[in-house]
Amino acid sequence: MSESNGFNVDLTGKVAVVTGGSRGMGKCMSEAFAACGASVVVASRKAEPCEALAAELNKKYGTRNQGVGCHVGDWDACDALIKRVTDDYGRLDILVNNAAMLDISPYRDLSYVRFNEVLRTNLDGALLMTMAAVPLMETAGGGRIVNLASIMGLVGSKDSLPYSTAKGGIVN
Repeated sequence: MSESNGFNVDLTGKVAVVTGGSRGMGKCMSEAFAACGASVVVASRKAEPCEALAAELNKKYGTRNQGVGCHVGDWDACDALIKRVTDDYGRLDILVNNAAMLDISPYRDLSYVRFNEVLRTNLDGALLMTMAAVPLMETAGGGRIVNLASIMGLVGSKDSLPYSTAKGGIVN
């Protein structure tokens, strides 16, 4: 852990998976974990931005990071991601369920297909990743799971019905 990383946390030897980890808050969390010495698996639907960020973190912090494409709303993809973590690291200490789709559609323009697509990523994704990750975490003696929600999960919006519904599920 670098003295100048700005954090007073040492995560050397720990492994973190950050879904939605290649941009926005996920990118910030991925970098913070790497700055604290953790190996980070940056996951998102598109592998390329994850791979690019992981390479940048490897160079900047000297940690062993990797980028992986994974649709968190797909059980097989979540299971494959955790199997890869098992094979490459043998442990998982931190799972951050950050992946999300924002939908700002007026109620009259919302389709049932779109509603389900957003819920599949924002709500089901957190459940599927957790279900896939917990057995590996248990073999290492435990871990931490962070589920990100939103104020929209507490106070819904008529123009964001699927997002508010999913984030309300995460809050509860």
